[in-house]
Amino acid sequence: MTFQNTQPDKIDDERWDSALERRQVIERWLEIASPTKELAADFAAKLNCSVPTFYRWVKNFRKDHQTSSLVVGLNRGNKTKQRLHPDVEKIISDVIKNLYLTKERPIRARVVEEVELQCFKAKLSPPSKPTIYRRIADVPAFIATEHRYSKKKAKHLFEPHKGSATTATRPLEQAQIDHTPTDITLVDPNEREGIDRAWITSAVDSYSRACTGFYLSFGAPSSLSTALCLTQAVLPKEQLLREHKISGNWSMQGLPEKIFVDNGSDFHSAAFKRGCDQHGISLDYRPKGAPQFGAVIERFIKTLNHRSHNIPGTTFSSSHHRGEYDSQGRACMTLKELEGYLLEFIVNVYNQRLHQGIGMPPAAKFEQGFGENDPRSIVRRPRLPSNQKTFLIDFL
Repeated sequence: MTFQNTQPDKIDDERWDSALERRQVIERWLEIASPTKELAADFAAKLNCSVPTFYRWVKNFRKDHQTSSLVVGLNRGNKTKQRLHPDVEKIISDVIKNLYLTKERPIRARVVEEVELQCFKAKLSPPSKPTIYRRIADVPAFIATEHRYSKKKAKHLFEPHKGSATTATRPLEQAQIDHTPTDITLVDPNEREGIDRAWITSAVDSYSRACTGFYLSFGAPSSLSTALCLTQAVLPKEQLLREHKISGNWSMQGLPEKIFVDNGSDFHSAAFKRGCDQHGISLDYRPKGAPQFGAVIERFIKTLNHRSHNIPGTTFSSSHHRGEYDSQGRACMTLKELEGYLLEFIVNVYNQRLHQGIGMPPAAKFEQGFGENDPRSIVRRPRLPSNQKTFLIDFL
């Protein structure tokens, strides 16, 4: 039986990786316009299950399109989450590094064989094939191509062309998320005295350059701030605008196909990865030492901070530019007030004005991709989580 309504990070690695393998096969099945019984038998064979079981998994997945709907076996007792033995993890890591990431370019099955052999020698229980495949998939595409082929090929395949910061071809194909400290000192809401700068986590749609969500906090970047930013980016925002009494239309919503981030520890957290797996979101990391990969989000962050230089209490972009200006003494805005200020700017200014990089406003570019009657429309409608109330929890 399948086990639904369970937080992704409570499911052990073996079952989760098997569920991901089922998801990949079933998603291919759902793309077929007129599937036949014979084809169903072929797909069931790929998953080593009967045809009725395959159909049941497809039915379960169609209900919410969540990976947890394809996890099996958790109904037997209270099995808590189990991690692989550290020595097994090291064996997988070493084999990937010393065998897979070489110019000989061995296939994944060869990696599985070597991991099983090393585990046998160490008298350890070997991990499942899906688990090993999952670890291989975790290797950033740029790094894998660089080690298995060449750095030249990796740059050709994955570096953006000059003059273009992204290769996204439709709305929600790729979201870029990043953190940065704001360039403004904020005040305590009661004493109205300067406290500190806040951190902002922002999400931008690479195709349209539209800001789809953000989260402000005095706390340093964390998996929580990332989850809260992503939740705002994905879900409808009408209630948020009403709370801040902002007139405007922030219609950007929907699950991104891919999230592009840097190598911060919060983006590597198990909970964040599981949340992405749960909702069918691919996770890709910016190669170290290649800032051009994050050009879209970096430009947006620069725009936000430049805007804050007009507010009393600004710290400007550096101590050189700040000079003798008393940021602490002239601070006047609370965290909540800054949130409202940024909302107004994003909704009614940034998303609505001409963006030089795309030749039109981000909001118009985003809507163009979903236009019902626009012949330039690329996709029909954004994909929303089946259960919006539990979406945030899936990433914690």
